[in-house]
Amino acid sequence: MNNNDHRNDSDLIKLRHELKVSRDELKIRQEEIIMARNIAKDAVEKFTRLFESTPLGYFSISRDGRILEMNLSGARMLGQERAHLQNSMFESHVSSGTRSVFNLFLKNLFYGSEKQSCEVVLSAHERVPARVYLTGVSTEEEDQCMMTAVDLSDCMMSETMQDVSREELVYTINQLAIAQQTGHIGSWNYNLNTGKINGSAEAKRLYGLSEHDNLFDLHMIEACIPDRERVHQALVDLINNETPYDVEFIIHPADGSEPRNIVSKATIEKDGAGNPVSVNGIIQDVTKNKLAEKAFRESNQLTAQIIKSLEEGLIVFDTGLRYQVWNPFMEILSGVPASVVIGTQLSELFPFLNDVGLTDKIMRALAGENFCQNDFPLPVPGSTRTGWSSYTISPLKGEMGAIIGVVVTIRDITDRKLAEQELIKAKEKAEESDKLKSAFLANMSHEIRTPMNGILGFAGLLKEPDLSGENQQKYIRIIEKSGIRMLNIINNIVDISKIEAGQMEISVSKMNVNEAIESLYYFFKPEAEAKGLQIGFKNSLPVSEAAIITDSNKLDAVLMNLVKNAIKFTHTGSIEFGYTLLLSREPYLQFFVKDTGVGIPGDRLEAVFDRFIQADVSDKQAYQGAGLGLAISKAYVEMLGGKIRVESEIGEGSAFYFSIPWIKETEANGTQKTTVSSEDKDIEINNLKVLIAEDDQTSEFFIATIVSQFSRKVLTALTGIEAIEVCRNNPDLDLVLMDIRMPGIDGYEATRQIRQFNKDVIIIAQTAYGLSGDRGKALKAGCNDYISKPINKVEFSRLMMKYFGQIRTNDRRNSGNLPD
Repeated sequence: MNNNDHRNDSDLIKLRHELKVSRDELKIRQEEIIMARNIAKDAVEKFTRLFESTPLGYFSISRDGRILEMNLSGARMLGQERAHLQNSMFESHVSSGTRSVFNLFLKNLFYGSEKQSCEVVLSAHERVPARVYLTGVSTEEEDQCMMTAVDLSDCMMSETMQDVSREELVYTINQLAIAQQTGHIGSWNYNLNTGKINGSAEAKRLYGLSEHDNLFDLHMIEACIPDRERVHQALVDLINNETPYDVEFIIHPADGSEPRNIVSKATIEKDGAGNPVSVNGIIQDVTKNKLAEKAFRESNQLTAQIIKSLEEGLIVFDTGLRYQVWNPFMEILSGVPASVVIGTQLSELFPFLNDVGLTDKIMRALAGENFCQNDFPLPVPGSTRTGWSSYTISPLKGEMGAIIGVVVTIRDITDRKLAEQELIKAKEKAEESDKLKSAFLANMSHEIRTPMNGILGFAGLLKEPDLSGENQQKYIRIIEKSGIRMLNIINNIVDISKIEAGQMEISVSKMNVNEAIESLYYFFKPEAEAKGLQIGFKNSLPVSEAAIITDSNKLDAVLMNLVKNAIKFTHTGSIEFGYTLLLSREPYLQFFVKDTGVGIPGDRLEAVFDRFIQADVSDKQAYQGAGLGLAISKAYVEMLGGKIRVESEIGEGSAFYFSIPWIKETEANGTQKTTVSSEDKDIEINNLKVLIAEDDQTSEFFIATIVSQFSRKVLTALTGIEAIEVCRNNPDLDLVLMDIRMPGIDGYEATRQIRQFNKDVIIIAQTAYGLSGDRGKALKAGCNDYISKPINKVEFSRLMMKYFGQIRTNDRRNSGNLPD
């Protein structure tokens, strides 16, 4: 046997073996196929039984909506035999109200890849319409869809489960009602198809209705809401645009109870087609919350207002020592605004706090310590000056007592400290003043008793029968000099009293300053020369410009005081006085009085203008005077708009300077004075009928003596009322000498009443007050003129010549002579 034959035998054996293996595998596969067919048959039978016996309806629907297949439950849902339902349109079994929902559902099944569902109502023959829930999915070929239907109206739960569910449902409803009542939260549902609104018991109560009230509708609800348009628009926006419905409004309940603050929220419910079908919402009574918020807000506002209006600084630190509060007063105290301070660390600002130990105390306050100090240096903003403050440092505690920060209060006591210092100075000054007053009273006693001693003493000597004529005249001159001295003292006391009471008035008029200076010179020249002193004056203005406007009485009084003092305190040398014109932005006249007298110590240059300083017990040499002249002069100069000062050296003399504004009177060359000419003196006045209204017997006797040479008849009255009656009964009176101070009504009022029926009689006021301003009051009351007590005979004669010397009495009555 060759090799080829051997190879063929081997191949044949191998082929036979492979054929046998293939036959065995085929047999196994046939058995598997038979088994699989049997399993599939069983599965089909089981599926068919399940398909037919399940309560769910199964449908196979074509793309155009025809029923291709269905199970028994599906046929029952449609209420007909399967034979009659085959190839019928499924939508024909759907109610008209939900048919559009089904059509949209079917459309979405074939044009969408996702499972779809919807809820429709089936209008079956001879049975109540059933609400079913449809679920469907399209096949891969998308020429039909598989759809299941669940009958929602036919619950398959057992009776036991239904009872349990019912109990749970009742319990849940009750709990919900309690929760709503407790939280003042009501629920409501608005059916968009029917327009009906259902509300929970709490919702009805909030609107002022009872639980069973059927008036809960849209009209009633909106009637209770003043801002109904805004609330209604919010509901419309929710339905149309799905705008979130979260509104707050006020309702006025239908039962007339108190208005309520309401918050209402709602969501919209849609059907399977995405159309809104109802609105579900809640309403909550937040009135108490609003009141609490208002109270909290008002409390915060009140707290902020209190902090803002505090007249002391307030600082609050947190536990990290960061500034939390820096009130407006602290801004004033420190000069640093709150915007710079708030949020910064204690260590970042005001390093001086650490230097004075405040930083350490603030940190210790976090541990519970309290601190208080009354005298604490306080830098003044924008100044190198240091003020004073008091402070308190206390821990700030929260509701549970835990320390949550530090409170610092700072009060500016700079004014108080300054006031205390001023009080100390005032006390020292009062003690000094009391000392001076005591010395002043002692000096007054001396000053008054001395001239009184001269008056009474030499008046007694005048009674001596053997007194020579020369001694008699000498004693009379001493009495006159003592009387003038006493009168000056009284005038000074009256003037300073009126100045301190604020009753001294300025009465400006035209005067010639040159004539005033010259008059003083000639007045004081004899007295100065009697002491061996040289006296001179200086006028700076030409005669044409010497007329000025000022209070001539007060200017004369100042100059007279200063010249008189110069003569008093100068024993050898000279005295010079006058004025110079100083031109500046506001020109003024500077008056001066210079002497070579004893001088004034440097530490007393200011004190000499104080009251009673002449009575200073430290004076080494006593001089006559009450020590009021310079105080009065200073007050007069200041009233005239100027200032007064003194320069002096002990043993060298003094120079007083004062200035007043230069107010020119260009139309006058000098003051107009009423003078009695020699021609007037020759005119005899002795036929006047005079009334003396005077309640003091001595004064009345003195005046009657003076007036006797001018009168043919003198009448008297002790009171203002008597003076009025005498004038009324004697219309031919020529002159009334009216005392200002009388019992009953005073001279001013008596004059006013006399002028009501007699406008011609000359009335001259006479008073012992001697105050500037009295003349103006007298003229305003209706007097023609004014004379001070004690009445000077020469001055009185001048008045007689003024009113009766040049015009005959009968002519005067025809012309009238009242002041303008």
